[in-house]
Amino acid sequence: MLSEVVWVLESAYGYDKEAIISALERLLSTHEVEVEDADVALAALHDYRRSAAGFTDCLIGHRNAAHGCGETGSFDKRAKGVAGFKML
Repeated sequence: MLSEVVWVLESAYGYDKEAIISALERLLSTHEVEVEDADVALAALHDYRRSAAGFTDCLIGHRNAAHGCGETGSFDKRAKGVAGFKML
């Protein structure tokens, strides 16, 4: 769901990265919405904030790590330098 939220905010509403981060922080902190693996989503949000990588890539990387994967392969150069990613 979070990846879809980011996609809609970017493509339909033209939100910039800071506005998306703010929206995700509010969404993750509300009691009315329960997010699966919220700790993983928060870690992904942290990497998204500090890197050029997209939120979905950060989320995939952290979900993979939570399931025991040592590295996540990516062709996206924006993920270079994000912990846990290996460029393919």
